[in-house]
Amino acid sequence: LVAMAMLALALISLAGMSASVLERAGEPFFSTRAPGRGTGLGLFVLRLHAERLGGTLQLTSEPGAGTTATVEWPISPAGTSSHES
Repeated sequence: LVAMAMLALALISLAGMSASVLERAGEPFFSTRAPGRGTGLGLFVLRLHAERLGGTLQLTSEPGAGTTATVEWPISPAGTSSHES
């Protein structure tokens, strides 16, 4: 068993999401914005890239309390790569 160092980035918003919106957040083309104000691809693409690099995207939210998006990636020691093309 090898321990892997992880880099985590957490983004916090003061606006919370309902359970039904949180359940769909990250689906391609899902957006709560008005037409023409977004593609609904941001969280989907972020999750795709994070997972391709061996990481994760985790969303937690509560209406009135805020939303936290946490992205984690494994860190490789200098001169090595944990990512295969």
